[in-house]
Amino acid sequence: MSWNVHLIFNLFFVGLALTSILMLSPSKTANIIQTDRKKRWFYISSNIIFSTIIIIALFLSSEKIMRYENPFIRRFPKHPIVQDTIIDLKFNSYYFAGSDREKIYLGNYSNPLHITAISKKTKNKESIKIIFDSKKTLFSSVKIRIRDSSFYLMDGTVPAVFTGSKSNWKAEKQLTGLPYFTLAEPINQTKIILRSSNGRNAEHSIGIFNETKSPKIKYNSSLLQKQIDGIFDTDGMLLFDEKTNRAVYTYYYRNEYIVIDTNANLEYSANTIDTTTKAKIKVAHLKNNTERKLSAPAITVNAYTAVCENLLFVNSTVFGRFESDKLWEQSFIIDVYNLDTKSYLMSFSLYKIGNKKLSSIIVTPEYLYAIMGTDLGIYRLRDLLKNEINSLKSKEN
Repeated sequence: MSWNVHLIFNLFFVGLALTSILMLSPSKTANIIQTDRKKRWFYISSNIIFSTIIIIALFLSSEKIMRYENPFIRRFPKHPIVQDTIIDLKFNSYYFAGSDREKIYLGNYSNPLHITAISKKTKNKESIKIIFDSKKTLFSSVKIRIRDSSFYLMDGTVPAVFTGSKSNWKAEKQLTGLPYFTLAEPINQTKIILRSSNGRNAEHSIGIFNETKSPKIKYNSSLLQKQIDGIFDTDGMLLFDEKTNRAVYTYYYRNEYIVIDTNANLEYSANTIDTTTKAKIKVAHLKNNTERKLSAPAITVNAYTAVCENLLFVNSTVFGRFESDKLWEQSFIIDVYNLDTKSYLMSFSLYKIGNKKLSSIIVTPEYLYAIMGTDLGIYRLRDLLKNEINSLKSKEN
């Protein structure tokens, strides 16, 4: 029984009881209610008002606990998403490069200069080849990002970032003066937020590269908080949202994410609802402390993330209270957070396609897209989620 049905059920029988009391004649109720009709109305009204106040207070209290002081109890509303289509991609080397109003773009690790565009309406696929003279640049780990009307060809091991227009898919401009980086998200054609290993003892640090400024790179070494070694314990995922013009960095191994502005300043840090406050990793030092590696498998807390305007979607790998093994065997769990209110909203099950592993997710105001093995799952957002995204638009208007 849903919350709404439960409320209607209770109201119906309370109404029946109230009607029965009022229909009884005073002679029949003389031994039960020693008062006149006006007093009976007063007692009934007082009880209704008092009970309503108590229920509202309990609801507000429980809502505050769930959103801000969560004891790791997930809230699963009824079907926030519904499966729309499954597309066979044939290969498992795809990742999400970005989206625009009409299409979703997939990059391919095996064929880095090729993009697959999928129409949001028709679900038709289109193959696109980026025009670029790759002989001049020795790429080893290329990633593509789509931002608005532009695309970006990036490799932090070179390091290099090339950009061009989606109108001709030609990489015409190279950003110069870039440092080596391990993660990067373009903000515009001259500005990139990135993560480098330039901190003390090669620790991770987040900074802003701006080709029009001098110096071109500005780091904020206080953004990523070291717990063990500053490398593995600060590893995570970097995302950028064009609509809100902010970046989100989510740690892999602890229950924390940070929100960053376009000048690499911290807006705030917040926690995911699980209880893993410290990264559970073991680091081994090799070759006279010149190399480091994980000496045991790390316990991942947050596996994959996506940001859509004011919402953060996190694929969690940690069991919550009262959750069954069957639920986790059949699905991936996605937790949703509101970045404006810094609160937990809800969770939902992203059901597995066969027994394939999830490798990436992206969310638009209408759909959630998930790559599982060689398949692309497309899921339509229902009103419960869409209204949370649209709440940002209503505030702006």
